[in-house]
Amino acid sequence: MGFVCGIDTGGTFTDCVVFADGDIVHAKVPSTHHDFTIGVFNGLERAGSQFGMTLEEFLRETDFVFHGTTIATNIMVQKSGARAGLLTTKGFRDLIYIQRGIGRVAGLSPEQVTRISVTSKPDPLVPKDRIGEVVERVDSQGDVVVPLDEESCRAAVIDLLNKGVEAIAICFLWSFRNPSHEVAAERIVRELAPHVFVTRSSSLCPKWGEYERTAAVAINAYVGPETKRYIERVGSRAAELGLKHPMLVMQASGGVASARDIGSNALGTIGSGPTGGVIGSQALAEKLAYSNVIVTDMGGTSFEVGLIADGVPPQSTTSVISQYEYFNPSIAVHSIGAGGGSIAYIDPMGRLRVGPQSAGAEPGPACYGRGGIEPTVTDADVVLGLLNPDYFLDGTMQLDYDAAVQAIDSVAQPLGMSVHEAAAGIVKIAEFAMADLIRKHTVQQGLDPRNFVLFAYGGAGPVHASVFGAELGVREILIPAGDLSSLWSALGVASADVLHVLEQTELMSEPFDPGKLNSAFEHLETQARELLGREGVPLADIQFRRSVDMRYKAQVHVVPVSVPNGDLDGNAIRNLVLRFHDRYESIYGRGAGLAKAGLELLTVRIHAVGLIHRSFLTEQNGSGSEQIPEWYGERDVRWSDLGQLPTPVYRGQTLRNGHRIDGPAIVELPDTTVVVRPGQVLRVDGYGNFHLTSSPAV
Repeated sequence: MGFVCGIDTGGTFTDCVVFADGDIVHAKVPSTHHDFTIGVFNGLERAGSQFGMTLEEFLRETDFVFHGTTIATNIMVQKSGARAGLLTTKGFRDLIYIQRGIGRVAGLSPEQVTRISVTSKPDPLVPKDRIGEVVERVDSQGDVVVPLDEESCRAAVIDLLNKGVEAIAICFLWSFRNPSHEVAAERIVRELAPHVFVTRSSSLCPKWGEYERTAAVAINAYVGPETKRYIERVGSRAAELGLKHPMLVMQASGGVASARDIGSNALGTIGSGPTGGVIGSQALAEKLAYSNVIVTDMGGTSFEVGLIADGVPPQSTTSVISQYEYFNPSIAVHSIGAGGGSIAYIDPMGRLRVGPQSAGAEPGPACYGRGGIEPTVTDADVVLGLLNPDYFLDGTMQLDYDAAVQAIDSVAQPLGMSVHEAAAGIVKIAEFAMADLIRKHTVQQGLDPRNFVLFAYGGAGPVHASVFGAELGVREILIPAGDLSSLWSALGVASADVLHVLEQTELMSEPFDPGKLNSAFEHLETQARELLGREGVPLADIQFRRSVDMRYKAQVHVVPVSVPNGDLDGNAIRNLVLRFHDRYESIYGRGAGLAKAGLELLTVRIHAVGLIHRSFLTEQNGSGSEQIPEWYGERDVRWSDLGQLPTPVYRGQTLRNGHRIDGPAIVELPDTTVVVRPGQVLRVDGYGNFHLTSSPAV
């Protein structure tokens, strides 16, 4: 088999990971913000050079390129999307403005939510003058009440075109029950303006929930044109250089899809970057026989948390971005503004706070020497001795210790603290915020962190995991694959399979009809086989995972429940009901369920997986004996419980299977640093993973 490449484009760096006959080669290059395409091919070229190949030679020997991109996410954050228009049912123009009651605070941090006086609904993606109302109406059973008035639709489209729209979203009431009016409206748009990006809700997200459906299709129109152009540029360039198969793009749902599909469903790439890390973690957890894992990714701007429970990442049916809640199947990943660049400040009450504001990559922390003057978590790490100013990013970047001290002093003096006390406070606040986010998505979901292993990756994750992991009481912290941990999301992208998530609304009340459910699943699976077949996936490599969305009658909380494959009978339905009750109470508390209310089933869903066979991590040879490696030097580090101590420093590249290090210690890798706190032990396994435990084994 040829090479399999994973590319993850971040705000600061573009990471490339290559699977090659059991070996893994990686490259990290600066992202090129004026044209991210350049950074992608710079990364591929650097990876190819490690095999002694030109870029063209390397791509000719490559079977697959998997790409995780932040293009759509960046468009939403920067408010730089297309000039979009929306067609909706007459009388419902204001639906996307009304939102739901949570619209003012959706996606905000607890600190932002409590400041209700400064919260507001999000800026409109589609202004009211670019929302066209169309005469038509379908009822909840899918019956046509008012036929589509094609003349009113044509007039609305012409009006939008006269206003210079680049994309048109179509969302009519109950179109998921009967899409004929939306299909006709799409035909009219394509006749009048074949150059315009068009997207309709009955194709994108055929589900019950008019606001979330409208938000989804509006966002897709907003981010779609530029995302499509970018994906086409990368795919065309790769093909010109010799790549045999079409490029595959990472989705937030946890798999990759062809660039052709992503062109019409740019929405699916929003938030897909962190998803790659979860997928890589799932593959590694399976190798190590870990069924429960807390997945953490700490970079320069944010801290993300995901879970693997009973071997599977929990799925979410809705997502939030820029305060818009929308339908999009995704792996549940939660984020706060707590990264290496998070800024420390004193609030009006005189309290030291950290984040969510970030110094970013430009100007970055003060120690970067790029003009930043505000104190950040990274500056505090430098002051405390956790980071080596002379060995940052493999020694290619010198950190300015004096600038870090000066920045920290700007908050230390007003608080009457020393610089080191303030630095320790900044780090502790950030680490405890991370622990709180993990608690929110474990303890508050009925899960005990002490039953989980914690994976920590990203450039800053291994620096701080030993504290927030100990705060949670996890039994073990794992830094995956040593230095590859800083490129873990790219590795996860490269380890993903082809995935399509297909959904169908099926409104049923208990007792549920097994025949109707069997028919719905069979219909979706037939569609999925056709989709995957067009992408070259053999039937033998197709797998299905089924689920349904259920709730108690007339209640709000919807819970996804797994469904076994094969024909469902009465016994399978009874087990499905029991699983719903158990899952509901695990989330909302024992006794919260009300079986007497009866149940409703809302959505039938399949995850259709096309397996791509490749090696992942291979085990190193070694005796497994606990050798103690030699350290190459020491430096003063200020530990919260022991004060300043001369601390041994190790080069991570020299560590091998069976090596053991007793804390306190620092392990320096080219792209990250692993901090081993006092009382902790680090061991290296055969896959190059670093395991941190709280006490040495006897």
